[in-house]
Amino acid sequence: MKILKISGFIILGLLFLFVIISLFMPDNYKFKRKIIIKAEPEEVFPYFEDLSKWEEWSAWTKKRDSTLRFSYRKKVSGTGAVQKWTSKELGNGSLTIETSHPVKMLSYSLEMDDTQMKSKIDINLVLTKKGTEVRWEMSGMLGFNPAFRWYVFLFLEKYLSPDIEEGLTNLKKIIETKKSNLP
Repeated sequence: MKILKISGFIILGLLFLFVIISLFMPDNYKFKRKIIIKAEPEEVFPYFEDLSKWEEWSAWTKKRDSTLRFSYRKKVSGTGAVQKWTSKELGNGSLTIETSHPVKMLSYSLEMDDTQMKSKIDINLVLTKKGTEVRWEMSGMLGFNPAFRWYVFLFLEKYLSPDIEEGLTNLKKIIETKKSNLP
């Protein structure tokens, strides 16, 4: 019986420590990725503005999860366009274009239904001497949930960054291959 009491106190102490430490963790997150695509911003922009084109280059496709299903509202591009998805592996969610400044910048809201996670994604297209630099920034607020703060602190960027980088690399290949096949 004494061992059960001690075990109970240890478990409660660890749980208390888990919550206390989470209070000192940031209540937000932000991470960035970028890539240069040898093309004009006008050639890159449509792949971000038309949500149905995301299926061509994103890392989150039916190749990765055969249960993935996309749906769109009547409008698939420009401010107000919405892409929704359901997936057993990737979860359910939606992506909405909040702001679209042609050939320069787009802002999206990303909502994951299963985690109640809401993020903001900003895509900036900057013309450089080498081509168009695509700057992807993802950010969001975490709220008070200690478990969510630990998850984001330990896993979110490590989990999502390779997928974002893969998607941007796919997009680079698509656009640069198209350009090289032109007469």
